[in-house]
Amino acid sequence: MKSKNKICCFFVLISILFLSGCTSTETSIEKQQVNEFKNFQPPVYMTAVNIKEKFYKKHLIKKVRYNIKMTYPAEEIIKFYDDEMSNNHFEPFFDSSYKENNRKWNSYVDGTIEDEPYVIIHNMSWTNQNQTQRATLVLKYYWRNKEKRIVLNDNQDLNVEFRIQPFYMEPPQK
Repeated sequence: MKSKNKICCFFVLISILFLSGCTSTETSIEKQQVNEFKNFQPPVYMTAVNIKEKFYKKHLIKKVRYNIKMTYPAEEIIKFYDDEMSNNHFEPFFDSSYKENNRKWNSYVDGTIEDEPYVIIHNMSWTNQNQTQRATLVLKYYWRNKEKRIVLNDNQDLNVEFRIQPFYMEPPQK
């Protein structure tokens, strides 16, 4: 009876050791992403106010939101982020499914906000050389006064959101 218990315990021990080895599924790319995440500090424009940073360690996402005073088309901040990302060895990334929106100003009415403001939005993306990280910049101007004609240069309240996360591709547009 004792020998059967020993054999059973031996097989249980071997199974546990085997299964514990299977749980370590972190690949070298994932390890590289973790290291890159720890080392990257999101750039913030020098005149930023209301800065809010969030870090999602589990998903390796760093995000910063803030406001600045800058007149449309905000060329200074676009150049600032292009320079910062280039200095960090990131290159502009163009997702072919979203080529109509990449690095261009677009507009829409935001029905998810109570007063349904008119929004002018600009999206830009970069990827690092290994394509393990993707950075995205979203610039937005809001117009809430529907009775006043929209003149782009009248609004200097620019909302900025920058995030960096593991590389991904957007699902294709339908």
